[in-house]
This record gives sequence, C-alpha cells and structure tokens, in this order.
Amino acid sequence: LIKETYLAELENYRFAESAAIISTKTSVNLQNAPSIVDTFRYEPRSNNAYNKEDLILKMAACTQDYVQDQDISACTMWLGYVIKRIYRIDNAGNLIVYNDNNAHFRTSLFDLNQKRQCLFYNEANPDDLPPIDILRKDAAEAYFNLLNDNPKSPSSFHRIRPYNADMDTVEADSPDALFNALQDEIDANLEALRINDNYPPYYISYLVSDLEKVKTQSSLGNIQDYSESKSRQVVPTVKIGMDLLNDEHFREHKNTAYSIPLNDNYNALKSALWAATHVEYDKSVTNYIDKQNYIQDHHIDINKLPADHSTEHTTNVIQHKHYESLNISNIQNHLNEISSIFISNEHFKHHIQKSAVTFETLRGNVYFLASDGVQYAHPTSYVKISIYVESEAPDGYSYTNTQDFVFADVDEELVWDSLSAAAYRLGNTLLERVQTPDIKEVYDGPVLFVNEAVSQIFTLACIQSSPTLINKRSALHYDSHYHPDHENSLGSFINKQIISNILDIYTKDHLDSYEGHALIGSYTIDAEGVPVDKKTQLVHRGELIPLLTNRESTANYSSSNGHQRFLFSDYPMGVFTGPGAGTLVLSSHHKTSLQKLEKQLCKQALEDGYSYAYIIEHLNVKEDNTLSCIAYRIDARTGKKKMVRYANIQDPTLWQFRSALATSNKETYWNALATYPFSRQGKFKMPVSVITPTAILFKNWQISTY
Repeated sequence: LIKETYLAELENYRFAESAAIISTKTSVNLQNAPSIVDTFRYEPRSNNAYNKEDLILKMAACTQDYVQDQDISACTMWLGYVIKRIYRIDNAGNLIVYNDNNAHFRTSLFDLNQKRQCLFYNEANPDDLPPIDILRKDAAEAYFNLLNDNPKSPSSFHRIRPYNADMDTVEADSPDALFNALQDEIDANLEALRINDNYPPYYISYLVSDLEKVKTQSSLGNIQDYSESKSRQVVPTVKIGMDLLNDEHFREHKNTAYSIPLNDNYNALKSALWAATHVEYDKSVTNYIDKQNYIQDHHIDINKLPADHSTEHTTNVIQHKHYESLNISNIQNHLNEISSIFISNEHFKHHIQKSAVTFETLRGNVYFLASDGVQYAHPTSYVKISIYVESEAPDGYSYTNTQDFVFADVDEELVWDSLSAAAYRLGNTLLERVQTPDIKEVYDGPVLFVNEAVSQIFTLACIQSSPTLINKRSALHYDSHYHPDHENSLGSFINKQIISNILDIYTKDHLDSYEGHALIGSYTIDAEGVPVDKKTQLVHRGELIPLLTNRESTANYSSSNGHQRFLFSDYPMGVFTGPGAGTLVLSSHHKTSLQKLEKQLCKQALEDGYSYAYIIEHLNVKEDNTLSCIAYRIDARTGKKKMVRYANIQDPTLWQFRSALATSNKETYWNALATYPFSRQGKFKMPVSVITPTAILFKNWQISTY
C-alpha cells in the first residue's frame, strides 16, 4: 500500500477501509519512519449503528400512500449507507485518519408506462433522513410532476389494482402463499385484461426467482471485499393470439424482470404482479398488432410460418429448498490461506505484483406458474472460486493467469487443498511465462489441447460461438428500435457432417455427478416443465442430428426436446430462461494414450513442414472474451517442450472440430457458467457441465504469439 521510499518523497496517499488491513511489511515501513509521528491526527471510528426499525417505518410510510393508486405501478425508497475510514499521508510525513460516512436515499415513483420521477437525499447518518411529513410532501410533488409530464396511455388501465383487506397481514414462508398470489393474478388478468374488449391474453406465466448472493475476495492473506444481497424478481410473459400465431417472434421482444416483495404478503405480491403484467401486456398488444399488419402488408402465408409455441407434455415438480446459513468466517479463512501463498512464498512475493482469490455463491429457489397448468418450484445454486495472478515481464508488459472453479452448491465438499495447489500452479506457470524469451509469429499447424483447455474449447464451440448447437428462431422483422440477436445457421445442416467423423456429441442431462463430483448442468425437468431424456444424441460420427430445442418452434423443429434452461443475470440479479445445454458429452471413436498423441502431433508437424508444434493446456478467458492461453512449443524431433510467454488462439467454433484427428483414452469433467450466446454484452450466464477426453489433437489451428 505504501512503497518503500522516503516519506519526504511521498506526495499524497489515500486508501479506504477495504484496503486498510495493513500488512506486516507496510507496518514496518510506518514504524521505521520517525517523522510520521511529528504531526498525527486521528478521529475515532464512528458509530455506524442506527435505528433500523424506525427508519424502515419511515420509509414504508413514505411509499404507502400509493399502494392502491391506479396511476402508479411502483413507489420505492432505497437506502445505501457507505462507511469509509480514510488514511492519508502527506508529503510532510503527517498521518491523518478520519471517517467519511454517507447515507444515500432515493425515492422513485413509476407510472404504468414505466416513466419515473426520483427524489434524492444525502445525509451523514441514516437517522438524519427528513421527517415523514417532509418525505410525503416531496413524494406528492414528484407524483404530480410524473402524471403531468407523462400522459396516460389509452391502453394502460384495464383492471383496478387488487387489494383484499382480509389478506393484508397474511404471510407464509412456503411456496403455497406465493403460488396462491400468482394463480389469483393469472386468473384475474386472463378475465379482465382487454382494450375495448379486444386483444385478450390467452397465456400468462410468471417466473419468480428468490435469490441470495454472497461475494468475498482475499488478497495477500487478507479479506479485501465482502458483500451480500437478496433479490426477488418476476419475469412475466403475456401472450396474445394463439399458439399457432401470437405476438412473439416478430421483433426481438425481451422479457423484463420486475422486483417484487421479499416476503409473501398477499396484497403486496399481487400489487407488484398487477403492475408488471400491465406493462408486459401493453408490449404484447403492440407487438401483436404490428405483426398482423406486417404479415398483411407483405402478403405472408401464415400457414407457412412455424407455430409460435409448441404443445408439449409437461410435468410439475415442487422441490422448494431451505438453505442453511453460510459459515462466512470459515470460507474467508480458507481464502486467506490460499491468497497468502503469494506473499509467504519468497519467489512469488518478489515477482507477482497482483493477486486475488474470489468466492462467489448464488443460492435460492425458482418458481414458475403458467395458465396452461405448468407449475414448479426448483432450487438453484452455484459456487464460483476464481484465482487471479499478475506479473511483469522484463520488457515491462504485464501478464496474467486466471482460473475459475465452479461447484454445484456450497454444501458440496470444497477441496480447499486442491485450490491451494491450483494457486501454486498458476503462480509458477505465470513466472515461467514472463521469464521465457518472447517470440513473434503466426502459426497454423497441428495443435494438441490438453486438460481443461479441451473442456474450454468444447464449451465455447458448442454453446458460446456461432454457429451453436442451440436452436434459435430469428425474428420476422427488425426496425431501428430493435436489434437482432445472433442467428443460428446450423438449422440447414441436419444430417450433414459438421465436425470430424471420429466424434460424437450428446447430452446426459440426468447425470448428477461424475466420479463423485456434482455436475452443475444436471436437471430432469426444464424451465418450461418439459421432461428431458436421459440421453439426446446431437452429433453422430460428425453428422448433426437435432439441435437443443425448447417450445419455440422453428422451420426445422416443431417440438421441444426439453432444453429450456435457467440463465443467471447480475443486473438485475435474477433468473431468466432460454434454450441451452445441460450436460454435454464429447466422445471419440479414435482414442489413444497421451504419449502417442504427442508423438502423432510431432509427426504431423514434420509432415506439414514445421519443426515444432503447440500444446495448449489452459485458456485465460477475459471479460471481453479474448483467449490468451498457457501454451508450450514442442520440438517435433526431440519432443522437448518450452513454454511460450504469450499466445492467442483462434476463437473455437464447431467448424474447427472438423480437423480433429484423435483423442486421449481418458475423460474429465468441467463445470462452467457459460456466457449465453443470445444475450448482449454477456449479460446472462448458463450453468453447464461437460465431459470430454483429457486431450484432443487437431490437424491445424491458428495461434498468434503477438
């Protein structure tokens, strides 16, 4: 935090509480600087306690005026309380320690067109929030401005906001109370939602996610960050027309997540559902009218269009799960043990500039209820531990190694010793990389992928790249306000060879573990209630059979094979759905040992005119999806391997698997949170498990070391 230099040379250093756990090395520096105590100011830590109960009552009183207002879809009040402890050293050697507290309040009112007015209050302490009469007066002015600035839509008011005084205090910690509110709101909206007695909805569904997320990070043996949050979101779907032709697939219509109460208060839930349903209904009506006009104007034969929604056999399963409290202290102790490796090890301490070990878990339940009778409650969870190291090469450039480890649940036994070993491996590999002489070339010859690199390129090729094995229907029309998703072009390759004829690809979605390790992609009922088969053959001997489908009919697929999956989103924190994979398996008809694969690699390189070849063992997939990797050059004549400082590989696609020559005779598994291919800016993550050979040899793959 404070460099080893004379304090007279220091200009100004500031750091917040998150970085205020001073290491032994830094403390010694402070103690050895005699001038640091010449001028010393210290402000005691502020008392961060505040009257939470009174504050909640005050915030609730500010919003309750609008609980039955037909013009307002939501009135929310938000509090963010930040407590910082600041340490400052100036160029005269003065140490100053003081506190900086700030409470941020925001009141937001939304109309039924989702326009809003906001009020902001900034105080040093939450208890300093203005009195309730001032808050209510300010909110009333914002309400007046909102309605004046945003005239009512003629289609906004279809049904009076629900309220049942007898149910106002009814709460229950079970799915029953939630499902009762969902079912009552579906029934009422199917009956009442109309525009001049036209455009009644024929289908309504609610997808509710009730989630808790915890994230903490350690660096150099100390916790740097900790946060936890809870969220309850609903994604409503309202369809106009019929399954054969409804409002969908005209322009890219994205379902939206809406916040709903964390508790199961019947009136509060129904009020939130009422507002969200009205907004989605207006979108659906607009889409349906525009779609009908477009079909008529362009003389499209609707009999030649695939059905917008297929009819399927569904199964209802209720598996609500109560999660035990996390032992945060124990988790953080393990993180500290792992991150301390990079300061306790002499070699690491002097050569690794940055490092971090991050723990993130999301746990909760997902509930679904639809007007066609589909109903389920399903637990969902994941744990992701990320290790990051950074070091500087002699030429001044910085290089990084990263690795993610994904588990199905916190309850699963996490092998912390193996994570420590992985940290050592990442650190040693990085230092070997930066000390290796740099070479510059573009290579397009035989490449051998080993270890997790095989699972990584397979996941990227099947799910995240284009084309993908996921079936996706494109919209009928795009305009300036809507932008198309990536289209899947594999639909025209049914019964045609798309990869090497030595390879098979299939799903084993019922498989819940592999060699004792839980698979995060395992499921039996998909997000639309459709049962999934124990095995679905996707590719046989290189030929494509089906794609992964949901109830979204396309020209090539009129039915679902049970692959509508949960998708995790951070902003907003919730669960969405989309077609995708569960557990994918890559199998080979040409297997051999790793030693023979390396010999075959060298032989192929010599035949292609190369004196060397490449072995890739891990990909560092960054947020921008660039693919640097840990790579070795192998001498084609001697078999001697030498690490490459920097290598970028060509983005993996299914087409590149056409050049696969052979695989190892051993298998491995890998859990991942794959970036969903049909989401913008990588917004959604899909839980996926893959089972692959531990090595795969390709005749050619492009690698750049620039």
